[in-house]
Amino acid sequence: MNKLILLTVALIIFSTANVFSQCTPVPFPGPSLTNPDTTAGLSIAAETQAYSQVIQIRIPADTNFNGAVIPIDSAGIVSVTGAPASISWVTNSANNYWPGDTFGCVIIQGTPTIGEAGNYDVVIEISVSALGTAMPYTLHYNFQVLDASFAGIDLNKSQSFQVFQNQPNPFTNVSVIDYFIPKSGIIELNIYDILGKKVLSKTVESYTGKNSFLVEKEGMKEGVYIYEIIYNNTAIRKRMILE
Repeated sequence: MNKLILLTVALIIFSTANVFSQCTPVPFPGPSLTNPDTTAGLSIAAETQAYSQVIQIRIPADTNFNGAVIPIDSAGIVSVTGAPASISWVTNSANNYWPGDTFGCVIIQGTPTIGEAGNYDVVIEISVSALGTAMPYTLHYNFQVLDASFAGIDLNKSQSFQVFQNQPNPFTNVSVIDYFIPKSGIIELNIYDILGKKVLSKTVESYTGKNSFLVEKEGMKEGVYIYEIIYNNTAIRKRMILE
């Protein structure tokens, strides 16, 4: 009976893992070999939040080698390195290889743990076989993991400009304003008192992903303030309290 229970549990776990890890190839036009391509990078992850990114792969029918066009027999993924330890990968192919002139896919997945926030260079090593010769091909993907304060935000579906509530709030001396921008650019921070008078204004260059402002009391009196961050002609405002 115990063996039967253990076998049943093992089958359930195995089936659940397979459902989570499978992907379906979706054809897409060239010339790019992957979708998303390396310029787009991987979608953003956050610590403690389940992550899954499907990369569609196009295996061409032929390639140019030493000036000659030769047919591709197969191509496959040899390794995926550079990601946090919590992130793994799996393809829709039993041996991670596909014939020439076909499509495949790979899932990058896992749940980043506390301490893994940062920027990563995920390297996908591919081997292309043509006329019995194996040729290496390397893809580099930028991958960003945000800290646990972003857990619960659907970063895979929404990577738009966002401004978060300052922490702590209320505050007495210093507070931090986190914000997220989908592409590097200039942002402007303004702070107004309850009467609408501007008491602080800063303009800085920010980078793709999560950024932070440190707000110091700097002579501000106790009371309610409105902070505003402007990015790409879009302004988002929130209220904060100085005690």
